[in-house]
Amino acid sequence: MKSSILFTVGIAVSAAQAKPVSKRAITDADILNYALTLEHLEATFYAEGLQNYTRGDFLNAGFADPFYENLMKVASDEKEHVSFLTDALQAAGAPATAACTYSFPATDVESFLALANVLEGVGVSAYLGAAASIESKEYLTDAGSILTVEARHSSYLRAVAGEVPFAQPFDNPLDFDEVYTLASPFIVSCPSGNPTLPVKAFPSLTAVTDGTIMTGSKVFLATGQGFATTGPLHAAFITVTGPIWATVSPAEGGYFVTIPGGIAGQSYVVLSSSNEKVSDETVLAGPAILEIGAKNGRLSTGCTSSSSTTTSGNSPGQSTVPSQSGQALAPSQTIQYGHSATPSASSLFTGAASNVQPTFSLLAFIGVMAFL
Repeated sequence: MKSSILFTVGIAVSAAQAKPVSKRAITDADILNYALTLEHLEATFYAEGLQNYTRGDFLNAGFADPFYENLMKVASDEKEHVSFLTDALQAAGAPATAACTYSFPATDVESFLALANVLEGVGVSAYLGAAASIESKEYLTDAGSILTVEARHSSYLRAVAGEVPFAQPFDNPLDFDEVYTLASPFIVSCPSGNPTLPVKAFPSLTAVTDGTIMTGSKVFLATGQGFATTGPLHAAFITVTGPIWATVSPAEGGYFVTIPGGIAGQSYVVLSSSNEKVSDETVLAGPAILEIGAKNGRLSTGCTSSSSTTTSGNSPGQSTVPSQSGQALAPSQTIQYGHSATPSASSLFTGAASNVQPTFSLLAFIGVMAFL
C-alpha cells in the first residue's frame, strides 16, 4: 500500500514554515493538545471517508464484510479519543484545540485506505515519542491506553493491505517536530483561538522508489523547499534504540541512500548534520516515510480478490527520480498489494502538499498516535 515512502510528504513548505517557532518547555497540556490535534485530524479523515465511500464501494473494491463495520469502529474510536482529550483539558482548566480545516488527497477507496494505513502508523509513533515528556502518571496511562488502540488499528489496516501486521519487535518513536512535519500538509487552516504549541516543521523529505523496498535497496530522497546544507550530511533511520546511520550520495534534487539492515515495516528517515545524534538542532529535512519489507498478500478474511494491473509513469506535479547514471527514472504510480493495484502513499501526499498553508497558531498537530 505504501511503496516508496508513504507519508513522505513532499511538502511545499512555505518560508514561514521553514523558520523555527519560539521554543519553550513543553507541558502536559501542550502534549494533550498535541494529541488532540492529531485525533481531530484522524477523526475528520475517517468521517469524510465514510461519508464519501459507502459499504458498497468497499465491497466493489474487494473488501468484504465485516471490513466496513470494522472501519466504522476505527472511526468511532477516533471520535471518542477527541472527546476524551477535550474533556481532560477542560477538567485541567486548559484550553482545548478545536478541529481545523483539512485537505486529504484520497480519491477512491484504495487511496483512502493507503492514507489511513500510514496515518495510523504515524499516530503510533507520535504517542510513543511523546510518552517520555509526559509528567503526570495519570496522563501517561491515558495516553498509553490510546496508543495501544492505535497500534491495533495500524496492525489491522496493515494486514488488510497485505503488509506484515507487526513488522518488527519495537515501534519507532517520532518527536513533536517530526510528527508536525508529517501532519502539516493536511492542515489548511485552524481557528485563530487554538492554543499555540512549541513545534515547527522541518523541510520536507520524500522517498521515491519504483518497487518494494528491502535491505540493500537504493532509494532516492527528494528534498523540499527550505532545505539547505553546506556541511556534512547523513541519513538517520529512526528506531527506539537510536538512529541507524547510512551514507548519502548527492543527486539532482536530493540524495540516494542504501537501506541498512535492522529496519522493517513503516520506517522513518531524516537528513542530519550529525552522525552521532538526531535532535531538533541536527535535523535538516524529514522525516520521509518508507515501507520496508516484502508484502504478504491481503488478509484472507474480510477481503476478496480482484484482478489488477500495475502501471508506472509520472503524474502531474510528480518529479522523476534521477539515476546515478544520469537517466531519470519515473517512480511507480501504483503498488501491487494483495490482488489489487493501490496508489502509492507518496504520490498521494506529494500532490496534497502544494496547496497546504499550515498556520502556526495551531501547531498542535498530531497527537502521536495515529493516524492515526
